[in-house]
Amino acid sequence: MIQVIDNFLPLEELKKMQHTMIDSATLPWYWNSDITNDPTEERGQFTHIFYRENMGRSDTFAVVAPILERLFYTESATESSIIIYKAKANLNTKESENNQLGEYHVDYSIPCKTAIFYVNTNNGYTRFLDSGDIIDSKENRLIVFDSHLKHVGFTCTDEKVRVIININYVTYT
Repeated sequence: MIQVIDNFLPLEELKKMQHTMIDSATLPWYWNSDITNDPTEERGQFTHIFYRENMGRSDTFAVVAPILERLFYTESATESSIIIYKAKANLNTKESENNQLGEYHVDYSIPCKTAIFYVNTNNGYTRFLDSGDIIDSKENRLIVFDSHLKHVGFTCTDEKVRVIININYVTYT
């Protein structure tokens, strides 16, 4: 099941995030030559890691904190019952067609949740393999699904960039 939550953050938080991630040069982006850890891929993307298991928080963790706080409040979990595996942003530039970004994949093979937050609205999207569901890239939308669901992103043609934040986590009650 894919849970879709629109208007996830207060508008002020969203605008601040968009300014930091898209409009200003304050968030450093790093080029990755592959998207799904397949060395034969011919496509890359810009990424920024906010948090990675066993590596800790980056200096820019505050950018993603409002999403995490609200997500885990929504999940009705206490802080001690949450394990974050990774929180990262992906930035893909405008292309002439909606191209698939890598291969269908799962972010983690262990049972956990994946949350994707769409930072800006564009005509890119996320497609799920088994169901064929397509989730449009709409700013301030969060989707949550089980990590075993294979999915893939698609580039946009109508905006300069498509920016998402991908979070992998598990909650214990």
